[in-house]
Amino acid sequence: MFSVALIGGDGAGKTTIAKRLEESGQIPVKYLYMGMSAQSSERALPTTRLVLFIKRRSYRKLMEKEGKEPEERIPHYLYEYAPAKRRPIWDTVRFLNRLAEAWYRQAISWRYQSRGYIVVYDRHFLFDTAPVVSRSNNQKVAGPNRLLYQILNRFYPRPSLTVFLDAPPEVLFSRKGEASVEELGRRRHAVLEQGKVVKNFIVVDVTRSLGEVYEEVRDLIIEYSGTIHTKN
Repeated sequence: MFSVALIGGDGAGKTTIAKRLEESGQIPVKYLYMGMSAQSSERALPTTRLVLFIKRRSYRKLMEKEGKEPEERIPHYLYEYAPAKRRPIWDTVRFLNRLAEAWYRQAISWRYQSRGYIVVYDRHFLFDTAPVVSRSNNQKVAGPNRLLYQILNRFYPRPSLTVFLDAPPEVLFSRKGEASVEELGRRRHAVLEQGKVVKNFIVVDVTRSLGEVYEEVRDLIIEYSGTIHTKN
């Protein structure tokens, strides 16, 4: 079959729509998270789970040392992306594990597709590692991370179809309120720029009801599936 990437800012409904497509049974879909956050992925290598466990424990110990009471459920961004003292060996191991993690998820996607499923990605590495997107997030990508981003951006398999769930940054901020309006605006512009060099990139307006958006995305997938079958 083929793959479909749903991308968009926080509050666009990526996860909700992707999982609804899988759960509805209207088309043969498998959900797969394809973003940079290992904590958000339902599929991860044992080494990745171990690293996250160690980071959570270290964060709790740091909070206790500072006399603070850590939250029962610690938000992943507090420990997953927290700055740490870097050592060459650790940097290399981390780089290799993140690269292996990305290809592990791609292998899962290929397996699903070989079994006749359409794989719907929640996010995609292409839109996290593209230079124009990284710059929009004011990310300082250097060393092993820079190499990782270059490899994923240049050599990682592209989704067959990309659907950008689009809305003005003010709308997205009112829904979730995590990233600022300015950040959401910069990322929106960057994604649209990246979309100009991506095949089968479609923009869907998500200022409407969730039901309307879901139906349009579903119909786009069905239409694309019909196009592929016609070519074959």
